[in-house]
Amino acid sequence: MPRNIACSELTRFWLRTRHGCLTDESIPVAVPYASSDIDLVALRPDLKPFPLPSGVAAGPRLIVETKDEHDWEASGAEFGACLRADVDKMGDMGFIPKGVKGVKFTMLRQQHYEKAVPLFETDDFDRLFVVHALDDKVRRELALSWPSGGASPGLQYPRLSLT
Repeated sequence: MPRNIACSELTRFWLRTRHGCLTDESIPVAVPYASSDIDLVALRPDLKPFPLPSGVAAGPRLIVETKDEHDWEASGAEFGACLRADVDKMGDMGFIPKGVKGVKFTMLRQQHYEKAVPLFETDDFDRLFVVHALDDKVRRELALSWPSGGASPGLQYPRLSLT
C-alpha cells in the first residue's frame, strides 16, 4: 500500500471494524483553482458516540482528515504550527471562510463544512484529524482549548479532535 494512503486506509478500517461505522471516502469538494476532497466520512448507525484512542468521545458523525507528514517533518513542530495557524483563521465562525489563503488543513475550510452538512442532514458532526507527528506543545494547547474534544470557547461547531 502506498504510504500516502496508508493512514487513510488504516483509519477507515478502524472506524468500520472497531466502531461499526459506515464510511465513504474521497468526497469531492469544489474549491477555486484546485481540487479537494473530504478524506473520510463516517457515521455510526446506532448514532452513539464512541471513544477515540485518547479516550475522548467522538461521533456518531465524523469527517476525517488524515495526514501522513512523518517524512515531511518528523518532530511535528512545523506541522503543529500549521494547525494552530489554521485554527486561529477560523475565528468564531466554525470554519475558515472562503477566500482565506495558506490553509494546511483543508477540512477546516467553509467549502468542506458546507459539503458535510447535507451529507449528514445536520451540522452536528465532529472533525477528526489523524496525524503521525504533532508537536506536544500544540497538542497540549488544543487539549486545553477543547477539554472534552468539544469546541473551543465561543464556538458551537466544529468539534475538533486529534489522534
